[in-house]
Amino acid sequence: MTNNQYNGTPPTNPTFKILWGALLASQAILLFLLNGNPEVQGLEVSTAFTTEDPQVRIFYLISIVVLMASIFVPKFIYKTAKGKKTLQVLFVPFILRLALNESIALFGYLAAIGTSSLAIAYPFFIVSLIRHVRLFPSAQKIKIWLESESF
Repeated sequence: MTNNQYNGTPPTNPTFKILWGALLASQAILLFLLNGNPEVQGLEVSTAFTTEDPQVRIFYLISIVVLMASIFVPKFIYKTAKGKKTLQVLFVPFILRLALNESIALFGYLAAIGTSSLAIAYPFFIVSLIRHVRLFPSAQKIKIWLESESF
């Protein structure tokens, strides 16, 4: 049995946590860049959800599609390789899920820059942050992912 073969005990590979933290930090950097940008003006938060700008609507639509992809595509990839319960098999869908999740925050960043409104980015960053926190790779969660039929 290899070092990364699942044997029933929670794995302790720190790579999952390092990647999780790095992608969380990249979202924080995007938000920091938005807050420091003098061209992005304040806007009432309630108008972020009712904007008539077609560019923002496109970003909302793309983000919803990416959100659904971040849920279902990694599950499909994990199910196709279900016969092997290794950390390497879990690694690819995990990275894909984090990357798709980060792209939602990136779409919020682009929408805020395009409209010069920081409040436009809030819904994108909130959804991305909630998804990201739920994906924290604790040893117990990795054990559950390795034992379950879906990721």
